[in-house]
Amino acid sequence: MNVRYIRKTFGSGNIGRRTFGLALGTALATSLLAGSASAASDYKGVKFLNIATATTGGSFYPAGIAISKVINDNIKVRASAQSSAGSVANTDLLRNNEANVGILQSKIAKDAIAGTGAFKDQGQLKLQVLMPLFINADHMIINTGSGIDDIKDVKGKRWAVDRVGSGTLSSAKDILESFGITFDDIKPQYIDQSEALSGVQNGMIDGAELTSGVPFSQLTETMMSANGKVKVLDLTPEEQQQIVKATG
Repeated sequence: MNVRYIRKTFGSGNIGRRTFGLALGTALATSLLAGSASAASDYKGVKFLNIATATTGGSFYPAGIAISKVINDNIKVRASAQSSAGSVANTDLLRNNEANVGILQSKIAKDAIAGTGAFKDQGQLKLQVLMPLFINADHMIINTGSGIDDIKDVKGKRWAVDRVGSGTLSSAKDILESFGITFDDIKPQYIDQSEALSGVQNGMIDGAELTSGVPFSQLTETMMSANGKVKVLDLTPEEQQQIVKATG
């Protein structure tokens, strides 16, 4: 099954992605989507669903809670949202049958299904896409005293890239590499988005890659309380297109 990965530019500093889908292991997806008598018979014993999301500071976790509520209110299955490191970790949870449902960035889902990118050594993962969820955008934020005026200025800086296993980390890697910058060129900080926002505001780190749906309330609140210490790194239209071209 092919998953199309679409990006749109929303404006200076943000790269928007039509990214997020609800993915399920093949057998369970068949029981939920096919609606056939045989499928219902095969899985009539399903009572619980674990929905793998991400850390509590991003968009995935509240989305998972909302989806769980819809399921709990409408069918005789008990669903719950499970926090995790994010998209890449969720594919492992699905592969190992530790979660029934996962929220994934579409590029991560595409690579997992095709057995490419981060999954080239693991082989293809059999997933069914249940539904797209929402537009997501990458935000690169900086402390205004960091000396970063351009994307290439992040070299040598303390740059938050999110937790290992997150989709944001994969996005950060792709975006930086589109400008010829690797993690060896920066001081990567493997912290979640809430910690990154606090760290940038307090000057403990220089900048961060953040991924969230729009509006991004945590970022808005941080910028309102930061007294001008936090800003979104500006990207020219040409730089945005460079990212889109390099990362597909």
